[in-house]
Amino acid sequence: MGSSIRGERGNALVITMVVTVVLGLMLAGMLQVSSMSHRVGRFEVQRQQALAAAESGLNVAVARLAAGRALVRSSYPDDDPGIDTETDDWLGPGTGCRPPEVSLGDGVSFQVWVSEPTGGVTTLVAVGRSGGRTRTLRTQVSSGMSDVSFDNAITSTRASADRKNPALNITGSAKIFGGVRLEASNHDAINMVGSSRIEGILTMGPGTDVGAVLEDLGSRVDGVEASSSVRTYPGPIPPSGLPLRGAFSHTGSKDARIGSSGEYTSFRHTGSGNLTFDATLGDITIYIRGDFDFTGSGEIRVIGDHRVRVYVDGEVKGTGSGVIGASGDPRDFIIYCLGDRVCITGSTPGNNTPPSAFAVYAPNAVVDITGSRDILGGIIGDRVNITGSGSITWFEGLSDLDLGETEGAPGFVVGSWLELH
Repeated sequence: MGSSIRGERGNALVITMVVTVVLGLMLAGMLQVSSMSHRVGRFEVQRQQALAAAESGLNVAVARLAAGRALVRSSYPDDDPGIDTETDDWLGPGTGCRPPEVSLGDGVSFQVWVSEPTGGVTTLVAVGRSGGRTRTLRTQVSSGMSDVSFDNAITSTRASADRKNPALNITGSAKIFGGVRLEASNHDAINMVGSSRIEGILTMGPGTDVGAVLEDLGSRVDGVEASSSVRTYPGPIPPSGLPLRGAFSHTGSKDARIGSSGEYTSFRHTGSGNLTFDATLGDITIYIRGDFDFTGSGEIRVIGDHRVRVYVDGEVKGTGSGVIGASGDPRDFIIYCLGDRVCITGSTPGNNTPPSAFAVYAPNAVVDITGSRDILGGIIGDRVNITGSGSITWFEGLSDLDLGETEGAPGFVVGSWLELH
């Protein structure tokens, strides 16, 4: 009896030990599987975080481009590049230094590289990192306004005009150095009086009677041709979200300086003091809800390596003798008029004074240029009137200028995103 009980106890002990070992092995296996699943899960989380970081980098770059912010750019290779994200020229020869790394916290970061625009297309490449994982995305953005450019000294957007209300009226001894484009096709859409002259080709709308125009103008123009199509000129869209600055008034003999973007209820620059836009740190965008009034003898200057864009809801009134955009490059100072009137009068002071350097995009406005002011740049308006002895000289670099966002077209068309390996 006693030995039987002891035998049963021994069997129970053996069974308990076997069960304990089996359970231990199962537990160890479960822990191993759990650890492996955790590592796999962490790996996948880091991959997704790296992808999200790269997407964030592209979104930031596109937003900066759309806002006209300056970005460091480099060339992009013709073929898909090999990628070494740890060295300079990381996308191939000529792509420059590695861009700075932007931290998003917790070991997550991105870098974005921006190409020089080619044919209106900019390539963006972003690298996202999380832990030891890296994802690289590429996209391309193109301007939604590639149809319009300053490829002539003067452009009239008016499609219908006559001798009483010509698309272009030039009187006095004014000189145009560069091409002129009129969308109107009737031969009396242009009126030239006095010794005024166009030292360039006059391009008019489809179906223009070139012979009749040449008969009217004679030697006042180098040549006349009819275009194959009519262009459209959408109105500029003013920027939103700029800091509110109230009314700006600069009078007297003291100089003034503006170094950042802003929205103003009105803008007056009068007197003899100079107004300087300091674009050293980036592009400056000014949005004026009222009139842009610059009168007197004070200059408007642009310094730095970036550009100034001025959007005006009301009228543009530029009278006096002050040089406008005294940087020598009209791309540095662009005026966008959303109103119906641009009036720039006055003279260029002194024989050694450089010409005013600026461009005007006012597709729905009458543009009046009077006096003896010399202008380097380009004018786009509904109707253009030039009176006096001044000159307008086309600046070739304006032909590639990105005019920005306009009605009926997005500022940027963003392509699909491609992951690079």
